[in-house]
Order: sequence, then structure tokens, then C-alpha cells
Amino acid sequence: MFFGVKLISQILNFVFSFFPIASLMYLAYKIWEKKRTQSGFSHLLFAFLLTFIAPFQTFLLVFFFEYLYDYEASIATIVFWVGLIFALWGTKKIAENISSGLEEEIKRVIKWVVFISVLLAVVYYVPIYFKLQRTLIWKIGALFYIFSGIALWGLFTSISHIASLVEELKNGAKILRTLSFYLLIEPLIYLTLVSFEVLPSWLFKARFVMSFISVLLAIFIVSFTLNLSIKHLPKIIAGIETFYTGRIKPLSIRKLRSLILILLPFIAVLLILQTILIKNYIKYEVERYALEKSKLLKTLANSIEFSLENNFKILEELSNDKDIIEINIPSLQSKYARAFQRFPSYIGNVSRVDEKGILRYTFPPDPKAIGRDISYQAHIKKFLIEKKPFVSEVFRSVQGYDAVALGQPVFDIRGNFKGNVSCLIDVKKMLEHFSKLAGEGLDQFYVFNLNNQKILYSNDLSSIGQNFFEVANKFVRADIKKDELISSFENETANGKAIEGRHKWLRKIKFALSFAKIELLKNDTETWVFVNLIDEVTVLRKTFYHFQLYYVLFFASILIFLYLYLTNINSIRYTFNLEEEINKQAEEIIQSERKYRELAENPLVGLAIYDENGFIFVNRRLCEMFGYEPDEFMNLTPTDIIHPEDKEKWIQRAIGLLRGGYAPEKATYRAITKNGDVLYLTCYSKRIIHQHKPAVQTVIFDSTKEKLQEDMLKHLQRVESIGTFTMGIAHDFNNILQIIIASAQMIDFKVSRGNIKPEELKKYIDNIISISNRGAELIKRLKIFTRKEIPGAEVLDLDQMISETLNIIKMPLPEFIDIDVKLNAKGSKVFALKTEIQQALLNIVLNSKDAIIEKMKKGLLNSQGKIIVETRIREISTEEAEVFKVKPGKYACVRVIDNGIGMDEKTKVRVFEPFFTTKQPEIGTGLGMPTVFGIVVSHGGFITLDSKLGEGTTVEICLPVYEKEAPKLETEKTKVEEQKKNIMLISENRELKNEVRRVLEGIGFDVIFADDRVSAFKILSENSDKISFVLIDSKTPRLHLREVIAELKIVKPDIRVVLLYSTPESVGLENIEVIENPDELIKIFSSIKPTS
Repeated sequence: MFFGVKLISQILNFVFSFFPIASLMYLAYKIWEKKRTQSGFSHLLFAFLLTFIAPFQTFLLVFFFEYLYDYEASIATIVFWVGLIFALWGTKKIAENISSGLEEEIKRVIKWVVFISVLLAVVYYVPIYFKLQRTLIWKIGALFYIFSGIALWGLFTSISHIASLVEELKNGAKILRTLSFYLLIEPLIYLTLVSFEVLPSWLFKARFVMSFISVLLAIFIVSFTLNLSIKHLPKIIAGIETFYTGRIKPLSIRKLRSLILILLPFIAVLLILQTILIKNYIKYEVERYALEKSKLLKTLANSIEFSLENNFKILEELSNDKDIIEINIPSLQSKYARAFQRFPSYIGNVSRVDEKGILRYTFPPDPKAIGRDISYQAHIKKFLIEKKPFVSEVFRSVQGYDAVALGQPVFDIRGNFKGNVSCLIDVKKMLEHFSKLAGEGLDQFYVFNLNNQKILYSNDLSSIGQNFFEVANKFVRADIKKDELISSFENETANGKAIEGRHKWLRKIKFALSFAKIELLKNDTETWVFVNLIDEVTVLRKTFYHFQLYYVLFFASILIFLYLYLTNINSIRYTFNLEEEINKQAEEIIQSERKYRELAENPLVGLAIYDENGFIFVNRRLCEMFGYEPDEFMNLTPTDIIHPEDKEKWIQRAIGLLRGGYAPEKATYRAITKNGDVLYLTCYSKRIIHQHKPAVQTVIFDSTKEKLQEDMLKHLQRVESIGTFTMGIAHDFNNILQIIIASAQMIDFKVSRGNIKPEELKKYIDNIISISNRGAELIKRLKIFTRKEIPGAEVLDLDQMISETLNIIKMPLPEFIDIDVKLNAKGSKVFALKTEIQQALLNIVLNSKDAIIEKMKKGLLNSQGKIIVETRIREISTEEAEVFKVKPGKYACVRVIDNGIGMDEKTKVRVFEPFFTTKQPEIGTGLGMPTVFGIVVSHGGFITLDSKLGEGTTVEICLPVYEKEAPKLETEKTKVEEQKKNIMLISENRELKNEVRRVLEGIGFDVIFADDRVSAFKILSENSDKISFVLIDSKTPRLHLREVIAELKIVKPDIRVVLLYSTPESVGLENIEVIENPDELIKIFSSIKPTS
């Protein structure tokens, strides 16, 4: 009966809203037709759809499942209330187009709706909130139940005011206003009864009475609204003034009517299909879960069977023991004690019973039990007759627990029956032990005896000992089909299935039932069944599939789309002919703006526009890069974010762009974020005109990640190069030392024997001198590669030097190689060491010669070998200077081109590594090209190489053009400024302090001493304007050399640091001078004039 009441209740919710809102929609449509304003039609259509979906959805759920979950009822109530709010909004729009008096009445009703809602929420709902013993979602639904009643009262009151415009309906309108007050009272009555926790029977009766009253009210509302719509709405519409002189297009009318007529059946069918789909999905998911759990139960059952088999094996071993057969008590005791340790922890005891049923021995020993006659016990009685292995039924043991006995018959060597050996299993302990092995994989778990249906074990301890089917009926709140289940248990036709039951809120739901069985001794004893039970709510929660929320959101999205579509489509159609040209132009502007905005707000790149006064525009991505808000960023200037070391470079490029001069399109800079991090930026810029003034538009990429990866790759390559370099030095010097040692040993050997001849001695000495000279040459070339200064450099005419070197270059070339010289750098001068440039050029030409010879040997040289030496002047831009790590400007270049064998990519990458060579050991040392590289870099130039395997190689060296004075080349030791200030020495060594004071005071300097890093930091902080040089004793203990230098640099960035003595910690320090003797200080500081 209550199920019928629930269905009626849902139908009434549909009736209460459908006819009144349908009538208001018709009125709004007619006003729209006459005045060409929507007049609330879109609001009422949206309200109509929501108030149709919410009751119809709950009707389907009640029909299929009888009861609603709290969240289902609450969501439906909230959706219904939202629909009513839109209905009130649409009613107000209608009133605005009918008369100002009616508009004031409707506004007053809406104000009352808001006031009563707030009042009841504060005065009534809040006090009973804590009395309601329900879930939070139910309480939220209850609040909106109150709000829905108030909104329905407001809607019907508004309809009564509209109906009062017709004289014949004034009395009916008053009745409607009076009856609608019941809608305010009904939620309060129901919630009050719930809060006082009245008996369910009383609550049912109250709900039945309220439903009966609602039926009467619904009948009156349906009759009144139908009468209003059919007979009297045309009169109200006739009184509305027509402002629109045109007419609605027939096509638009047909489409609008078709849409409304199709929409409701479509949503209804969709809701029905989805509800059926949900029901079938639940069944499928529950059955799948049941079958999944049955596998776990089967594993558990198999584990118990396996354990029983092991126990039987132990008993069988005992039954064959001579002392046990003859019941030799002293031996029996020790053997039983050892055997007992092999049994699992749930074995209570191990016993020996003779052929008459007398308990002769038990372990652990039990004096009260030993000697007792237990032949009366059912399993012993049966055993004495059958004389076979046995498993007893579950019985109450003497110790007070449910037990199962396992027994093995004992026969002597003649085959005479001598009783049995047996063990007693504590059933509860055993099942508890194996259920723990299953972990948290079990839900409501039972183990029961199929023979007597008694529960042996459960994770609900209170159910142990009860009838399984009675307990299961209570759990699922329904009558389980006992015979059908027993048949399934016995036949094991399916180990998992879905059974019908009810939720605690009495909703019809599915339960997943999984089971597995074991027979303790095949076909000869009782059967145990393992069962797992769980309801569908828990199953679905475990699968993370909240189906109700899914389809509510799904339909909400459909309705929002329909609302947006219906509120705009007809208005666009009606005004299309009048605004076609305007819309066309507006669309072009919008598209243009949209494209620009999409570009400007690109989430991947930063975009900025700036002029000489600062930023004009920045996009959000650029702000995110630097960690600023847009307003903060606009208050900055570009120089505020550029790294101090890159500001000059940025300013030069910005000036070039703004003035229309040359500036590279692409540039890279370092920048500082808001929190002080360094970014590497790649910028693409172009000059634009903004508001009649020149500006720069820049697209900015954050290339920090790529820069870090590039630095890491370079570091790895540098480490590999150092390894190759070290191995090469070790190899070459090892060869030199071997020859020196061998020659010295031969001299020693012959001198000791007294038979060395002068010519032999001279021969060995010549070997030593020759190989030593080779080592000295090797060291010289290594110095050239690694040094950065050029002692003895002079101003040279490049073309003239190449001409003078031509004869030297031609000497080592064979006849089949031609050399061609093209001098295109007339008058260009460079500041360089002539012999080193000649050596570099010679090394390159010799490599070209070797490459041509190798190509000829491979049969790939089809013509004469050719080498071209060409000079030219090259202008290096800022972008190129960054790549080559030099200064921009003019460079005099020498290019050597050959048609030799060429190189592959791997060789090109390693060509400048020391000791790397592709030649035979007797031909190449691997120092030729590294030496060239060292010479060029030390002269402030750069070198490029291009090569293709099988085609040839081009090597070009470029040196800065000398114009007025020799270029200042970077050196390892920074030039000391022509000023002198005090010198601080950090050392604990008293003798060293005296020596340094003697040396420096002798040339006119004052020395300040610090014993450690703390005192040094303090002294420099207080005398930063007086101290320009710091001497550090590297051998000072606990100094932490790198840290103290960093701290000193923080206090005074331009401080010059000199280390006394090299240590492992001093290796790798850049721009730091190291001396090994204090006397060398005179050489460093003698050129500095002391402070006067």
C-alpha cells in the first residue's frame, strides 16, 4: 500500500507543476508573438523541463526500486526547486508585459517567498536540524523540501493574481490563494513528525493523509488552470498592446512547436532507458563481483583442505611408529611432543585411543582425560566399527570449544587393529586463521555446516552458532529461497550470484552472494560452506561508479544546451533580415578580435608590446613566466626584468628596433623572475606602429629547460673530453718515459760491467735528449691549447702573412695536390703572434693533405687533389657573436677548403678534442686541431668547420680586425687596476704572516690579518672601501675555501683573491690566482703604486 502512496506522491508533484507552468508558457508565448519580446518564455520553458524531469525521474526510481536513496530524493527536490524559481522569474516577466499593477503584485509575492524561506530556515529548520537523526544529504533535501513548498505557494498565488484580471475567475482565484497555504504547512508537519521520531506507523498514516489532501488540491489546480488556459487566457492576451508590426515566419512557428512536442517524449524515453540500463548494470556488476569473490573463497577452502591433508599425513606417520603402536608411554610422550610442534596452531591436542575406545594418552598431557572410555562418542563408535580414517562432525569438546576430530587407524605388523591416533581441531581458531589470510578481501563472511546449517564462524561474532539462513534473511531483509540456495551449494552450479533483498531504507536492491564448499572427508562426512555477502551500494562504492550523479549531470548538460538554444535561436531568426548587414560586419570584427585574442592569450608563449616608455600590453602567459599579476607587470619596465649582465645587449637591440635600424629578429636573454629565479628567454621581435608611435611586438619563449639540458650535455661532453685528454697525455708521456728509462737502464747496466763504449754512451744519451725534446714539444703544444694570453703578439697584415707562409705550406704537399690561394682581405690587420698563426694554418693544410691521400688510397679520388686557401673580411652580428662566444664586429678570416675524404657527424663533434684522431698512431697525435683551436681562441677569434663524408672539408679561422689599438683579450689573470689599497691575509700560520708582512711592507703595502672566515668576513665588511686584495692561505684548516671566497664576493664583488699554495680544493676555481711561494707576491704587486 505504501508503494502505491509513493507513486501517487510522485504523480502529484508532476501535476502540481505541469499544468500551471504549461499555462504560463502559453501566455508568455502569445505575449512574445504580439510584442516581440520573450516575456519570460525561455525561463518558463526551462522551468517546465526541470519540473518535468525531477518528478518523472523519481517516479521511475520508485516504480523500479520502490524506495529512493537519500541523495536521489534530495537531488530531485533541488532540481524541482530550481525549476520553480525559474517559473516565478518567468511569471514576473509576464506581469511586466501585462500591467504595472500586476507587476507590483508579483514582485510582492516573490519578496514574500524570499522572506518566508529565510524565516523558516532560521526559525524552524535550524532548531530541528540537530534533532533529525538522518544523513546530511537527507537534511539538505529536507531544507529544499521546505523551499519547494514555499515556491509552489508563490507560483499558485501569482497565477491567482493573473486570473483575477478576468472577472469570472476572481472567486476561483481567492480559493486558489487560500488552498495554496497548505503547501507551506505540509513540509513543516512532516519534518516535525520526523524530528520527534514518531512511530513509523504514525508517520505512514500522516503521509497518507497529506497525500489525500494533495490529491484534492491537485484536482482543483488542474481544473482551474485548464479553465484559465482554454477559456480566459485569450481575454488577457487581447488586452495586451501590440508593438510589433511584422509577423512571425511560419517556419519559425512550426520549428518551435515541433521542438516542444518532441522534447518531452524524448526526455521521458531517455530517462526510462537510462533507468533500465542502470538496473541491468547493477545486476551485472553485482554478479561480476560475486563471481570474483567466489575465487577468493575457493582459494580459502582449498587452503583448509590442504591443511587437513597435511594433518592426516602426520597422523599416518605416527600410526606406523612401533612405540605408538605398542603404546610405550615414555617414548610416546617424546614422540607426541615432537609431532605436536608440526601441527598448526589451531590443533588442540593429539591423542592415542586403543582398540576398546580407551583414551590411553593425550598431548598436551591431560591426567583427567587419560584412561577415560570415549567409545560412546559418535565418531569413535563409528570408527571402532569401520576401522578407517575419519573426520568427525563438529562437537562440543571437553575443553569447551567446538571441535572436529581427525583420526587415523593403527594396526600392528600382523595387521591386528590397535585403535587410532587422532588430533582435535579448534574450529573457530582454524577458520579465524584462514580468514585472516584473505586479508580485507572478504565482506560479510560466514562459514556454516551444510548438514545442520549451523554457523561455525563469521566476522560478525554474534551470529556464530545460529542458523545460517535465519541470519542471512535478516542481513538482506528478505526471505532467501533456501531450497534453491542449498541446491546451488550442493551442486556448485555457480559459485556467485545476485539475490534480491532490501536496503536499510527498504529500497529493493541486489546482494552479491559468493560461496565455496569443502567436504572434510570425501563422501564420508559433513560439508562446510564458505559464504560472502555484500549489498549493491557497497559494491558500487568499491567500483567508484555513482550512477545517480552521472545521469543527473548528463541531463543537466542537455537542458542547459536546450535553454541556451531556445533563448537565442528565434530571436536571431526574427531579426535576421533587419540586421543581416550589421551582423555580417560585426561577425568579421568579432572573428578578427577573437583570432587576435587567441593569439595574444596563447597559453604556450609570452607576448608583449612595449615602447620607449614601458609596456603597452602583456599577456597572461608572460605574467605567469615571471610570477607577477598583470597589474604588477604593467608597472614594470623591460629593463626591470632583464638580467643586469644582459641589459646593455637588450638596450642596443631595443634602440635598433624602435629607430627602424638593423636589429636581429631573434635574440636570447637572461631574465629575473619575481622570486629571483633566472630564466633563459628566446625573443622574436618586430617593429610596429601603435597609436601613431613606434613600438616593438615580441613573442617570448621560456627556453630555460632547453638551456639547462644543453648545459648538461656540454658538461657531459666536457667530462668525456677530459677523460680522452688525460688518457692521451698518460699514453704519450708513458712512451717517452719508457724510452728514457730503457736508455738509462742500458747505460747503468753497461757502466756496472765496465764495458761501455763512448759511441754507445753517446747513442743512449742522444735517445734521451731526442725523446725529451719530443716531450717538451708536446708540453708546448698543450700550453698553446689551454692558454688564453699571447706573449709577443704584434700587428700583422693577414694577406701579406699568408703570402709569406705559402712556400712553407707547399713544401709537404705531394705533386698530385694543387694549392690555390685567394687573398680578399687586403689591408686587414690582426693583432697576433705570427708563428702561431702560421702553425695553425700549416696544421689545417696538413690535415687536408692527409684527407686527400686517404681518399686516393680508397680509390675515391677521381681528379687532382685540391686545396684552396682563401681570405675574406666577415661582419659578425650580435646573434652570431653569441653563438661563437666572441664580440660582434669585423673579423679577418682564413678559409681552407679541400676535396678530401671528409668526416661523418660523430667525427665532426669530436674533432677539437685533445688526442682524438682517426689516423694511424705513427701519423697523428690528436693534438693538431686542438692546437689550432687553442691558438684561435687565445687570439680572441673563433673557428668553424663544415664537412661531408666523401666530399671534403672546409675549415675557417677568424680573428678580430685590428683598427686603432690591440683588442683586449681575456686572460686568466685580471689586470690589476692602477691603484693600491690595503691587503688582507687569511691564515693561522704565524711564520707565514711574518713572511708576507716582510715581503709586502718592503714594497710599501699595509697588511691586515684574519685568522678564520668569520673574522675575515667581519673585517672586510667594516673596511670594504680600504681593502682591494685578499691573500688566502689554502692550507688553513676548516677554512672551506669555496665558501669563504663566495662570502667575500658577496661583501665586495670586485675583490681580487690570490691563493697561497694549490690544494685539491683550489682546483677548478675560475679567475683565482695561485702562487706556491710568498716571494712571488713581489712579482704580482710590484707594479702597483702604494697608497700615498
